[in-house]
Amino acid sequence: MPQFVQSEQQRELISSLVQELPAYRKKMRMSQAELGDAVGKSRQKISEMERGSAPLGWDTYLAILMAFWSRAAVMPSVLPLPVASSVVASASDF
Repeated sequence: MPQFVQSEQQRELISSLVQELPAYRKKMRMSQAELGDAVGKSRQKISEMERGSAPLGWDTYLAILMAFWSRAAVMPSVLPLPVASSVVASASDF
């Protein structure tokens, strides 16, 4: 699998999301399988990412944020504020 260069800011954003991913996913009322389907990963891979035993790349980070945003369009009150802030930061810096 190719390795992509990530900036320090990208690594920090990914690390922050990984630490809170289970809580964010539950707040979004998504199962691991639903999140996996939304981002093109298996339930097992989402579980590994949540445990920190599988890497989460920048493309998957963005896909997860987009899945949360699309879910929030239907249920706006469930989007976690730190996720919303990181989307804004990510979009403006890259």
